[in-house]
Amino acid sequence: MGNFNICLKIIVIMFGIFVFGCDNDIKEEFDARLNGKWIAYIKVTLDIPIEHLPPDYINQFPDIIINEETGMVEVEVEYRMELELKNGQFEYIDNSRGIYFTNTGKITMKTTHRYWSNLNDPNWEFKWYTKDEFKTVPKSISSGVVDNIEYYSDEEINNIFSINTYDYSINGNILVFNFNGEIITFNRK
Repeated sequence: MGNFNICLKIIVIMFGIFVFGCDNDIKEEFDARLNGKWIAYIKVTLDIPIEHLPPDYINQFPDIIINEETGMVEVEVEYRMELELKNGQFEYIDNSRGIYFTNTGKITMKTTHRYWSNLNDPNWEFKWYTKDEFKTVPKSISSGVVDNIEYYSDEEINNIFSINTYDYSINGNILVFNFNGEIITFNRK
């Protein structure tokens, strides 16, 4: 029985050396060429409920498209997306931050924080929220009535704090991401 215990200890030690002491080919790599601040301009069409627009908005912009069936106004906006990448950390300015790693033209990004506020509530502050903290963020407050608060579902929170892998290419000061078929071109700032 004594020899069995000695053999078992040797096997456990050897297993530990093999598993923890060897390179197991799982490496988090960071393409150093990505380090820096990147800017992209994105055009998006938003559907906004007509009642959420300022009273004189329609008079100022007579060419806007109003969907009579839904009561939504289609507004095309261009916004600036700023992305900072640095040695495995990323931040979409005023949106999200997290970690990333790269491997053969692919970047995997995991959101760890979201920058958020409830615009319906002036007492709600803009700040960075972790996934657990985000569960307390109101999705909406109907007409400012605190009794009628809607929160994000677990599924919505999991989508917001997701892990995504995208194709990317970089050529000098141009970074191109393929976000599931949507090509976004960033220029180094």
